[in-house]
Amino acid sequence: MDLQHLPLFPLDMVLFPGAPLALHIFEPRYRTMIGDCLDQQTGFGVVLRTVPAGHAAVTVAAGGFDQICAVGTTVRIHDSVRLQDGRYYLQSSGVQRFRIGAIMSDTPYLIARAEAYGAVHPPPERAAQLRLRRALLQYWRALQAATGQPVETMELDDGPGLVDGLAHALQVSLAQKQRWLESAPTARIIEMIARLRAEQALLPPTHPAGTYPHPWAWN
Repeated sequence: MDLQHLPLFPLDMVLFPGAPLALHIFEPRYRTMIGDCLDQQTGFGVVLRTVPAGHAAVTVAAGGFDQICAVGTTVRIHDSVRLQDGRYYLQSSGVQRFRIGAIMSDTPYLIARAEAYGAVHPPPERAAQLRLRRALLQYWRALQAATGQPVETMELDDGPGLVDGLAHALQVSLAQKQRWLESAPTARIIEMIARLRAEQALLPPTHPAGTYPHPWAWN
């Protein structure tokens, strides 16, 4: 993907590499963008359109934006349907992190000069990935025991994709997701384990079948 000429799609979401992304494209400028991407057989970049405090930003002052987040994720289009009125339905997924260096054009849509982001971060240690995997499995077991219901789980990647997959799946604020997108993998793992343990601590205690956790004694 050409990061020197990257179309941008600012959205109210944080996308991680490997995460699926289904889109309904209806705004005229983004219809044009997707048409160009399909013609050129290339992708585009998704960035968070509202910059949380303390995060790297790029000033745009065009297209209805003041600033957008500087770090985002490139997108590969897998399937597209163009409707008669010009709208598109897309099935796509995140590919790699990037950081915006400059906005090259803002008409009719934003185009950035960007560079790959995260190459300076060492990959997560295998031991750290295994700790995250164990913490996630423990949380799922505790959740199922607490609710008595099967828990909808995600397929666990045995490699670095586990970290991005969990970052995509966890229900946290956009500010937290953006922080994870920008941070080194090992730092993300530490925060995710702490998050899972905190969530597990909030679950009601479980008790063996036939016992009653009443705060009083039977007379």
